[in-house]
Amino acid sequence: MAGSNGTVTSGSFLDGDNPLKDNAFLFVVQLLIITITCRIFGFILSYLNQPSVIAEVVGGIALGPTGLSRLPWFKETFFPKDSLPKLKVVAEVALILYLFLVGMELDPVKIKNDFKKSAFISIAGILVPFATGLAVSKLIYDTYIEPSVPLGSFLIFCGVAMSITAFPVLARILTERKLLSTSVGQSTLAAAATDDAVAWSLLVLVVALINNPDHALNAVWVFLIVAAYAIFLFVVIRPFFVYLINSSSAEHGASQSTVFIVFGVMLMSALFTGAAGVHTIFGAFLTGLIIPHDRGFAIAITEKLEDMVSILFLPLYFAYSGLNTQLGELNDIQAWGFVALIFATACCGKILGCLTAARIGGNSWRESLTIGILMNTKGLVEIIVLNLGLQAGVINQKVFTMFLMMALFTTFMTVPIVSIIYPMSLYSKKESSMSKDRLGFEESQATIPDQGSKDTLQVLICLPNMKTVPAMMNITQMFFQSNRGLDIYALRLVDLGQRMSHVMKATESSETMQSDPVINVFRTFGQLNNRSIKTLMSVSQHETFSNDAIDTAAEMPINLIIFPIEHANNTYPSGWAVGTAKHLFDSSPCPISFFVDRGFGVSSVSQLDEPFAAFPGKNQQIFFPFYGTQDDIEAAVVLNYLAHSNGILVTIYVLNEPAPDSLEGQALTALESFPNVTVERPATPISSITLIARANSCKSKDLIILGHSSYENVEDDTLKSWLDGQAKSSYMIVKKPNSQPLPSPKTSESSSLLKRRTIERSSSNLV
Repeated sequence: MAGSNGTVTSGSFLDGDNPLKDNAFLFVVQLLIITITCRIFGFILSYLNQPSVIAEVVGGIALGPTGLSRLPWFKETFFPKDSLPKLKVVAEVALILYLFLVGMELDPVKIKNDFKKSAFISIAGILVPFATGLAVSKLIYDTYIEPSVPLGSFLIFCGVAMSITAFPVLARILTERKLLSTSVGQSTLAAAATDDAVAWSLLVLVVALINNPDHALNAVWVFLIVAAYAIFLFVVIRPFFVYLINSSSAEHGASQSTVFIVFGVMLMSALFTGAAGVHTIFGAFLTGLIIPHDRGFAIAITEKLEDMVSILFLPLYFAYSGLNTQLGELNDIQAWGFVALIFATACCGKILGCLTAARIGGNSWRESLTIGILMNTKGLVEIIVLNLGLQAGVINQKVFTMFLMMALFTTFMTVPIVSIIYPMSLYSKKESSMSKDRLGFEESQATIPDQGSKDTLQVLICLPNMKTVPAMMNITQMFFQSNRGLDIYALRLVDLGQRMSHVMKATESSETMQSDPVINVFRTFGQLNNRSIKTLMSVSQHETFSNDAIDTAAEMPINLIIFPIEHANNTYPSGWAVGTAKHLFDSSPCPISFFVDRGFGVSSVSQLDEPFAAFPGKNQQIFFPFYGTQDDIEAAVVLNYLAHSNGILVTIYVLNEPAPDSLEGQALTALESFPNVTVERPATPISSITLIARANSCKSKDLIILGHSSYENVEDDTLKSWLDGQAKSSYMIVKKPNSQPLPSPKTSESSSLLKRRTIERSSSNLV
């Protein structure tokens, strides 16, 4: 910044000053170092299917005295001693916000409803590890803890540390492993939610005892005051929040004023519990616990906070914890022996307790063992508990490090072991009957009865995002105008990213379906057409969207899958879409239509060369190059439905003339009967360049339909390259399961080859 005389003001590096002496500048540098370090470890550990909490803890340790802070210049330059108190303040604020989010992940209504089916597992998951933890804790106390620390407080603290289950990490693991719709996943999630609620209640008592070492009665009074405040929040504040949600006209009931009130209550609750003598995080957690989940309100509040907390603030907490973690404290065989003892005790108590309870409850040995291992997940919540104990003085640095190793090991081992003992192949089909009324694929009741018959076409339309909705509504409208037996299933594919709100959408499937705008828009579209659209939902990583579509088609009588990808540029979709298309073409149990949308019929993309294209069925054309392959027959059947739409001009470009009495000839004859269908038959064989010149008349609002074997022509990829890289129009690639590649144009066997193929199932279902 220049002064009046044109010189640089004081404080600039151009003046020779060190900008790191400025507190704000130093904090920004620390924030940048911490977030980048955690992201690097997160990227590496993601290949081992590890949750982000592992990366954040390891990143914090790497920056601490065990890692880079062993270098004096690094520590003094970036993490000097006088900067740590300021870092701690921000870390504490981050913890308050995060515990508020953790509280919102737990739904008390759901915990109450699910308590009966998981009560035995939950009780065993608390009592058994708590009891085993008490026995080991006495040995740890005698060896490492100062006599000034009350034995009772230490024993209870260690019992809580042994028995806690990290609900947020567990919910993500269950979602990624597609276990939420299974009896194993539902029992585990319900038991973990109850365990967390009990563990946090016990932790309030522990902190109260620690802060009142000589007055146990005062500790009891503190616990009762916090309990009374929790009741006040549930009885008075929660109904008030419900009223605000129901009276709000904002989307999801999350208006700005409502959000302000929620945050205000959260901060005041944090202040109250802090002043009462426990910790501010308990007030934030209690506030999150009372947030109603109606109309997706809790998810909406989470979405407003989670990115800032998880990307910037929460890594600060782990970094601060890592800066105080010294693995060098474990410098002898005895210390590592205690680490092994703590790890074995935590695993045996939790796993054996939950395994026994689950087995008595009627689960198989394999399922019971899986429940026990899943319940043994410690994760982030365990680390927060350990930091509370360290700050309160109930444990020292050495014991903290021992328990931290246990938390990391138990969390790290969960996914690999569950993948081995309970692979997806064991439950994907077994639980399929449950998937339609629970999360895996949740089905809403059709509001309008549909006419069904043996010839009813069952179409599964996949909806990965809102951008694909306009084109799919246009396609569905064309199917409706065919006036044939038709059932439309809309599969909403929700991407399971790294956000907490995505996991909440998975665990709260019914609320998600009610509030999801994509589902609501498509369902309303069907009602306006007086037709039934059955909506389904799956929450998974976008790389596995194709699995969701294939599994749904296999479980239900689906005849055709339409999977759209919105892509405004004249290029073939890249990234995950490539793998999705290949998997669908290779593994679909029924005909598959991969739809690349560049603005078909409706202004669904930002850049259109025709501003008046937003009227479906008006001045649109469909161009269909017909080679006479098996895939072309499937494409012709799909076109047979679409051609009923008024305002659609269909051009069929016949490149291989089929025999009139063949199946391909019959399909072509059926299409020729439509008044809006024009069939062009070139007099002489044409090149791909000529075909492209003819198809180039199609604009972004139009559609090119092509059989997959014609698209993937190994003899000539000119048409494929043009469609992927230069064509302006949308295009649909249709493939019959196990179809043959396009015959070489050098042979004359194409007609006889087409006659020999078997398409009885296809013709009976679709024509």
